[in-house]
Amino acid sequence: MPRNLRNLTRDECVQAVVLVEEGWNYRRIAERFGVAHTSVPRMLQRFGETGSHLRRPGAGRNRATTLVQDRFSRLSVLR
Repeated sequence: MPRNLRNLTRDECVQAVVLVEEGWNYRRIAERFGVAHTSVPRMLQRFGETGSHLRRPGAGRNRATTLVQDRFSRLSVLR
C-alpha cells in the first residue's frame, strides 16, 4: 500500500496524541492519516519535547556563499 510522504498537520498531530492516549497503536494511527508508521512515534517524541508539531531545524550543509554573493554571481552571468 503506497503512502504519501508528508508531514502531519497541527490538527492531525493533536488527533494522533489523543489516539495514542486512547490506546491506538502506531500502525493504525499511521494508516488513518496516510503516513509511514515510523512517522508517528517521531512526531509524538517531537511534540512531547517541544510542544510543537513542526520539524526541528536540520543540520544540513552550511552555505558556501552569502545571499549577496549569490546575487552578484547571478547578475554577472546575466551580463
